[in-house]
Amino acid sequence: MGKTALALKLAQQLEPRYPDAQFYLDLKGVSPQPLTAVAAMAHVIRGWHPEAKLPEDEAQLASLFQSVLHQKKVLLLMDNARDAAQVRLLVPPSGSLLLVTSRFHFVLPGLVSRDLDLLPPAKACELLLKIAPRIDGQAESIAKWCGYLPIALRAAGTALAETLNLAPTDYARRLAAARRRIELTDPTRPAQSASVEASLGLSYELLAPELQRCFRALAVFPQTFDAAAVAALWSVAQDLAEEVLGKLVKCSLVDFNPETSRYRLHDLIRALAEARLAPKERELAQKLHAEHYLAVARHADDLYLQGGDGVKLGLALFDRESANISAGQAWAAAWAERDDAAAKLCSRYPDAGRYCVDLRLHPREQIRWFEAALAGARRLMDRTSRAGTSATSVLLTGLFRRDAPCHRVPRAGAGRFP
Repeated sequence: MGKTALALKLAQQLEPRYPDAQFYLDLKGVSPQPLTAVAAMAHVIRGWHPEAKLPEDEAQLASLFQSVLHQKKVLLLMDNARDAAQVRLLVPPSGSLLLVTSRFHFVLPGLVSRDLDLLPPAKACELLLKIAPRIDGQAESIAKWCGYLPIALRAAGTALAETLNLAPTDYARRLAAARRRIELTDPTRPAQSASVEASLGLSYELLAPELQRCFRALAVFPQTFDAAAVAALWSVAQDLAEEVLGKLVKCSLVDFNPETSRYRLHDLIRALAEARLAPKERELAQKLHAEHYLAVARHADDLYLQGGDGVKLGLALFDRESANISAGQAWAAAWAERDDAAAKLCSRYPDAGRYCVDLRLHPREQIRWFEAALAGARRLMDRTSRAGTSATSVLLTGLFRRDAPCHRVPRAGAGRFP
């Protein structure tokens, strides 16, 4: 419906009224693992206190969240919320503003809601013609088959703007056929869902086969990512990765934020890529993804251990890539019993980022990481032993020892920081 674009535009207009800070966070409300309120509050608190060891108790953290925002003018944009429970603790004190977008209806005290409807046909045609003026007489037909939905309209308009040898009449015919095919395959699917899948699916089909393969692999990123990660995923130089990503951005299949130099897939587009990713492709992409973010976690720790400004730089890097680092560790842990490479990665994850992990992950999550690492290391030693080579405890030492001395930031109580 364009709810995120509308909220971002509103936030931009309101920014002068909230000079102390502006936060944007994707709550991932439609994903299998939505962001918790605890993680969202921690993200905001660390905007002012990046080195703090936050309390583990939710009530204490909520008190700290309110304390940090007290007498400040802050704008919080929480995108893709799942329900009231996820948002309730994120309501800031008086003087600050919370903007929330969601695909679901819920009620909170003080919440003023606005339901977005489909674009009117005339506005939908206007959007198409703004992107690709050559659509001309086919605008009404294409807008109809796109269901008057902004994301589908943008994909259709961009496809015709970029594919000059594709006639608007041919595109309209192919779009209609794709929509009917989806409806016949799944008659219970809502018309809006069918419209989006038809438009995005056609944009994917217009890509060259090699570009399709590159696009599919991006499904392994759970959140935003940079060009260096994509280069590792595609096993190419970063310059080439940026060039190919630029083509996908032009096709409206990948979003790019020039302020952060990071890319993202809309969750509907990620679902499109995921559905077309073959099992072998997925396995290889996840392995390369896990290897890259193991190195990122290690680099974050190395920065932290430099002290001074390096502490903030290391923690900022870990925070920025936390979703990807966690996804890499989760894949390694899930495959450790079946794959030696995954077992090796799994055994190395806790040590690679141990100082950042200690400050950023909940103790229960840390325990899961170490248990998985230990199981992976034991599996590798067992296989070494069965192969006739003397087993050694060297594989385990990385879990419990680091050359640098261990330093822990004191835990913070509610309302105070180390």
